[in-house]
Formats: sequence, C-alpha cells, structure tokens
Amino acid sequence: MGSPKPDPNPERRLIALARVLKLLREAAEPVAMIELTLEHLQGELNYSLLWLGTYDRDNHRVTSRHHLSPKKDRLLSATFGLSPGDLVEQVVIQQRPLIVNDLQEEPRAGDWSLLAERLQVRGALLFPMRYREACHGLVLLGSPHWGQSPTQSERTYLSAVLSALAESLHHYEQAQQQQKQKRPEVPIFNLVSQVDGQADLDDQLERVLTETQQFTDADRVRLLWFTPQTFTFWERLTTQSGRGRCKRATADTTALTIPANTIRGAYQSLCNNQLVVGELQGLVVVNLPERLMQSLQAKSLLAAPIISRGT
Repeated sequence: MGSPKPDPNPERRLIALARVLKLLREAAEPVAMIELTLEHLQGELNYSLLWLGTYDRDNHRVTSRHHLSPKKDRLLSATFGLSPGDLVEQVVIQQRPLIVNDLQEEPRAGDWSLLAERLQVRGALLFPMRYREACHGLVLLGSPHWGQSPTQSERTYLSAVLSALAESLHHYEQAQQQQKQKRPEVPIFNLVSQVDGQADLDDQLERVLTETQQFTDADRVRLLWFTPQTFTFWERLTTQSGRGRCKRATADTTALTIPANTIRGAYQSLCNNQLVVGELQGLVVVNLPERLMQSLQAKSLLAAPIISRGT
C-alpha cells in the first residue's frame, strides 16, 4: 500500500507533528484546516491519492471536502450516500481504520471501485476522524500497490493528526452554533431606544412589529388591536417576510376583524398576560382555539399580549 517517505527520523517526524498540530489549532476556517491536513500527510506519507470527506449525521452521508490525486475526476468532489454494509459506512459507524487490499475489486466499495480503476489505485486505507466518540468524517489514502499494510508508526501518526483535525472542526461548529443562537436582550435594547424616540403610536407599533419579524423570522406578523366598545380585535398593522414596510389600517379600513367572544379562550389568556401558542398537526389544532387559526389562516401561531396601563 503506502510506505513512509525517505528519512523516517522519529525526531524529525515528531517536530513535524508538533508543527501541524499547532497550525490546526490556529486555523480559523474548515477549508484551511482540511487543506493543511492533506498537504501535510502528502509530505509525510507515500500515497498517490489523499481524499477527505466530512460526515453529515442528519442525512447519513459523506461529502467530499478536499483531495490530492494525480488525475481529476468529478466523483472525487461528490457526496456519497451511505448504505448498510458499504466500506465508508463501516468506518464511520465503527470509527476504526480499515485496510482494503484492492479497492478496484472490493464489492463493498460502491463508486470507489470505479474511482480506483480510473485513478489506478489498488490498496487503500480508510481512517476515521474522531473527537469525543463522534465521527466527523474520514480520510481515504490510496496507493497503486496492492495489499501493503501501513506501519504502526503510520497509524499512530495518522491518528494524532486526524484527531486534532476533528477537534478543530468540532470547535468551529460549536462556535458557529453559538453565533446563530439569538440573544433577545440585544433587539430588546435596540427596540426600547427606537420606540422612545418616536412620538406617534403607529410608528412605535411598527417598530415593534418590524423587530419581532426580524427576530422570529415569521412569515407574517400581525398586530390585532382590541376595541372594548365593540369587543373585537381588528388588524391594525401587518408585516410579511420580504414585503418591506408594515401595512397600516384603521378600524374602518382593516381587512380583518375577529369578535373576541369567538376566541374566548385565547382572549382570556391574553388578558392574563399569557402567551398563546398553537400548531396545526394533521387535522388537529394543538393548544389554540380552532376559530382563531381559521380566521388567521395560519398553520402555527404565537400570540402575545400588548398591555398598556393595565389594559
């Protein structure tokens, strides 16, 4: 299969390992991490094909991220669905290296058999990228030589480098998830400062609706105003995703009115300063009166009261 590069000096390799680990910790983007890893392994190990794919747990597939090979092939940049029993799934699930004596003739290799034939690859080593008992992907190392196993030194070296890469990818994913988490205190602070600077009530309400739509990513946000004299809600303002400014109305021109006695349960909850949440599951409305869902033509809804001076 593969064989070590000339000059297998343990001290030199240890220095090279320390250097690549340091660079992986300092790299900011997954692309840089992955390219750095493969280029480093190419310099240390004697393989003609080096391919790295990341594992998508939700869709149970492996997506190509980078490769180094003597020839170009579109399949090297493909996404591979995993099926029970195939080689790549075995490595991802069991999280253990796998030696393949002849990738061209291996019946469980799937598209990799065709790739191996095109790239003149015989022997292959599939090595998982693990961190905290989770597999983040794998590396495939291919050689034109048949049936030659990697040395223990190569295995140990690969394990150290790929574990460091998996850890760096994990930390990057965690950081991205934290950035996506919405912090309500920021838009609330901005909203308070904006509303305080506007004297007109409709301008204030429009700021509330606009900020709510941006924070929740809701398809539509409506402001239903309650008129005690008629005991009805009427649509005073509405905003829709991608439609720009709010649409304003008056009690005489509004397109939607809802008598409060037809949604009495929701009305009582709002009067008690409670949120009203509902979702249409099949033909069943969960946690919300059906009449309100029908009136708003909504499949899911979150309603919050606006209370001013105790009313």
